[in-house]
Order: sequence, then structure tokens, then C-alpha cells
Amino acid sequence: MRAPRRSPLSSSCAASDLYKGQGLDWQAGDIILISDDEFPSNRIVWESLAQKFGVIIQQVHISAADPEAEILAAIDARNAHHDPKLKPKLISISAVQYASGIKLDLAKLGEACKTNNVLFCVDAIQAVGAMPFKCDEWHIDFAMADGHKWMLGPEGLGFFFVKASHIKTLNLYQYGWHMI
Repeated sequence: MRAPRRSPLSSSCAASDLYKGQGLDWQAGDIILISDDEFPSNRIVWESLAQKFGVIIQQVHISAADPEAEILAAIDARNAHHDPKLKPKLISISAVQYASGIKLDLAKLGEACKTNNVLFCVDAIQAVGAMPFKCDEWHIDFAMADGHKWMLGPEGLGFFFVKASHIKTLNLYQYGWHMI
């Protein structure tokens, strides 16, 4: 994985999901795009934000034929109205879908997110260690993975990548002795 030195260790993907999910500033009506085939930990955090802040979770059906086209169409459809309220604030997607094995073109999705000023969050647990993973090159804002898959590490030891420009804007809501 090509990640700069700003990837702290984390206990799991779910913990990292909470850090970013609870750590970003949300407004009622903010849109979060996810696929209809996400692993539960990449859904539950967003669903909790819908209850807590009134964000809108929109699922995109991805198919094996051209999954990126489905996601890009969802971004374009919302931007076609030129109404900032319809534009997703964040896309959260797994690099490789756990149930189907669909591997997404993260470079293509990252470029679209950068162009449209949409935060790009990637659950990398099924990818890191098995294939190249380039956070900066693919314009990924947040990425996380646990070590027990393709990194062949222990369960409960993972990483949470945060793009440098977001470090000071990510609110921290978890405190304890383990942070010293």
C-alpha cells in the first residue's frame, strides 16, 4: 500500500468507520452514496448518521458489467441539476465487494470524486496486501483495513488513512489512555 505517514493504527475497519463517520461535520440532508452490496460495517455507521443527523443514505446498484458506471451516473445525475443539495457529500465503497468479489476501479472513482468535490472513502480490507493500493494517487480521502485479511496480520490491528487536508477538520470523540 502506498500511504503516506499519516495512517494511524486502528483496531478494525468498524472502528475507523466510526472515527470518520462521527468525526465529520454533518448537516440534515447531506447525501452519502454507498453500494447496495456493502459489508455491514460500511453501512451501519452511515445509517446511524441518518438517525442522528438526518443525512440521506442512497444506495447505488452495482453490477459486474460496469460497476463504476453506476456510481459515476449517480454522481452525474445529482450534479446535473446544479443544486448543491443534491450532490453527495461522500461516497463510501469497498475496494472489493465482499459478497460478489467485484473489484472497483478506484482511480476512476477517485478522479470523479475529486472533480466533483465529493469525499471518497474506501473500505480496503479485501484489497490491501492482495493488490496495489494508492491512497494519494487515487484521490482517496479516507481508507481503512484490518490486518487479518491479505496483510496476514492479527485481527484487531488495522489502519485508518486520512488525507492530510482532513486531519484538522476531523473531530475526535473518543478519548482514553490509549491515545497518549
